[in-house]
Order: sequence, then structure tokens, then C-alpha cells
Amino acid sequence: MTELLAVNSQVFSQLDRKVPIGLIAGNGNLPIEFARSAVKDGFQVCVVAHVNESEQSLQSIASECLWIHVGQLNRMIGWLKRHQVQQVAFAGGISRVSLFGSAKVKLDWRALKVIARTGSIRDDAILRGISGELESVGFQVISAAVFLRESIASGQITRRKLTASERNDAVVGWRAAHAIGLLDIGQTVVVKDSVIVAVEAVEGTDEAILRAGRLVGPGSIVVKLAKPQQDMRLDMPAVGEKTLAAMAQAGAKALVLEEQRAIIIDPERVRRTADDQGVAIQAFASAEALTVSGLG
Repeated sequence: MTELLAVNSQVFSQLDRKVPIGLIAGNGNLPIEFARSAVKDGFQVCVVAHVNESEQSLQSIASECLWIHVGQLNRMIGWLKRHQVQQVAFAGGISRVSLFGSAKVKLDWRALKVIARTGSIRDDAILRGISGELESVGFQVISAAVFLRESIASGQITRRKLTASERNDAVVGWRAAHAIGLLDIGQTVVVKDSVIVAVEAVEGTDEAILRAGRLVGPGSIVVKLAKPQQDMRLDMPAVGEKTLAAMAQAGAKALVLEEQRAIIIDPERVRRTADDQGVAIQAFASAEALTVSGLG
């Protein structure tokens, strides 16, 4: 068991089922998976959902649900406190494209204070700033992986392994993804024939994959890694059926993740879908592990 898994298991063992779990929900299916898993484990979930970002179906899973605009941090904190929440998790992202000049954003005094303190509106800085603000008023920030232990990427996910050429492309993509992660640009790189054809920026993973398909056609591979400096409690890379749908449209044939540092949303369904598509999904510990895997 890795250190990260051990930490998450220890956190889970210390939770009190009489106390609701707080979920700060972004977009996509990850918040839904988190909420369902927490409820299955016997917890009530108080969800803070974001207008025009989070899925409406969260309301049917949550014991309580508050809808806010991005930036209404003081309202969120007050609501979580009124519902006796002690532990808070983040799941799902906020579309970075939509934040530019968007009516979705309503920065209150507390959000402005966080931005002033962090001196940046980049993803990692803002998430760390919000997490720090939550901790300063008494909340414990926990990883979404605490309730998604069966969804953590590990080893060979699908029937098909990466081919030798796919592994070579994956090494190129891994090093590039590591570099763009250090600069807080994105998490995903698409490679074909050892050439980087798309890098994720504000548009998100799926759009980067689709752009690669338009540029070079089928046969690319996708590498998605956590940023090296990433706080794994706040923003673990996640893939799911939407990722596979984008890969199918683009003709991408393999997906490479980082061992124990990525979440597969609904892993059994993803595995079946990937096998049907002939897509290989594997998780590795490092670029060196990718190279070694091809020597056997």
C-alpha cells in the first residue's frame, strides 16, 4: 500500500458517520461518484454545487445542497458551518474558459482576500488558497480519494497493454506533461509518432484530445498526470467515459495515467468501454517504469 493510500485509509477510519461530509462540487461526474460512495458508506453529504457547472442530479443524492456562483466563498463557509460539517472534500473542476468575464463569477470579500493573499488566479494557487481559508476556520480538508478508494488508477486497467510504439510515445508525453504541470498549464498531453500534437490548457482534457484528432487523425496516445506540485487532496486527475468518448472521436488508442495519482470514474464501466473500443489504459509510477515495462 502506497503512502497516499495509507493516509486516505487512516482518514476514513477516523471519520464519524454522525457528522455530515462537505463536498465542494465542480463539473463532471466525479462529484456524483464521490457523493454516491459516501452515502453508500453510511455518511450524509452536504453539497456546495456551482451554478452552470455542477450536475443537477447531485441534489437527489445530497442530504443538503447549496447552489452558489463561483467566488461566493463566505456564503459557502457559513452554510457548511450551519450544517455542522467538519470535513470537506473537493471534486470536479470549474471550467477555466467560462471564468473570463463570466456572470458566473461573483467574488465576495472572502474570495477577494484569498486572491490577494495568493497573488494569483492559477488553478493550484486558488485551490490552495481556498483550502487554507477553510482550514483557518476549523474545517479539515480531505481527499476525494478517501471515498473513492476503488477508483484509484493502478497497473494495467484494460485487457490490452500498450504496444512498444505506444510506450515510446507515452514516455515523450510523460516528460511533456510533467513540464506543463510544473508551469500549472494543464495535466494532459497527446502524442503521435513521438510528436506532441496537443497540450491541455484552459479548454480541458477532452477538448485537447479532440483537437489532436482534428490535427493528426487516429493513432495518438493520451497522457494525463498530476502536476508535480499538486496538493492531491484538492485536484486529483480524473478520467471517465467522457474521456473515452473524446478518445473514440479522435481515434486515440491508449491512455496513460500515473500510478495511485489519478481517479477513474466508474472504473468497471470504463474498463468495459475501453475494451470494446480496443483502447489500452495503464498506470505507471514514472517514465522510467514505462520504459522498463517494455523490456519484459
